[in-house]
Amino acid sequence: MGSGAAEVVLEGRGLHTGSDARVVLRRRSGEVAFVIAREIPPREAKVVGTERATPLSLDGRSVATVEHLLGAF
Repeated sequence: MGSGAAEVVLEGRGLHTGSDARVVLRRRSGEVAFVIAREIPPREAKVVGTERATPLSLDGRSVATVEHLLGAF
C-alpha cells in the first residue's frame, strides 16, 4: 500500500469459487486482521483445509486463499 494510501480496494471473481469477491486493505496499528462483518484475527482462526487454498475459520465465519496476503505481512 505504498505512497501513503490509507485504503486499497480489489474486486473480482474468486479464484476457486468464481463468486464475486472484494478485498479492502486498510492501514491500522496492531496485528493483521481479516474483517468479515467482524474481525478474524489470523492468530485466533483455525486452518480448516489445505486443498488448493488455505481457508481460515472463526466462529462460523471464514475466509479462503489467504496464504499470499498473509505472507506479505
